[in-house]
Amino acid sequence: EEREIKNNGVIINPEAFESLPVITFNKTTSTEDSHIYINGQQFQIAKEAGEGMITLDCENGIAYKNGVNVTKYCLLNSDGYQPLVLNPGRNQISYTYIDQLKIKPKWRTLAV
Repeated sequence: EEREIKNNGVIINPEAFESLPVITFNKTTSTEDSHIYINGQQFQIAKEAGEGMITLDCENGIAYKNGVNVTKYCLLNSDGYQPLVLNPGRNQISYTYIDQLKIKPKWRTLAV
């Protein structure tokens, strides 16, 4: 179930495991880098990705826009490539030069 997340919004992971979500958003500028912050950790989407709707598939480690792979411009932080994860419990989310951010959480649990 995809959820729209407002800037400075919260999403709660009800499971005991990290989630590797699918995140879709509109990058609103091609002259500035955009950023997504999850619990204070910064992820950069480089200005070279251009404007428009971008999808980050965090489980598979790919990013695409209009069917074109733009992974090399996305999912970057100060440690290099890192997938965006939703930790168990409360996750604070903010962003810059982005709107229409939606998250499909893909919660994970153990089957017994």
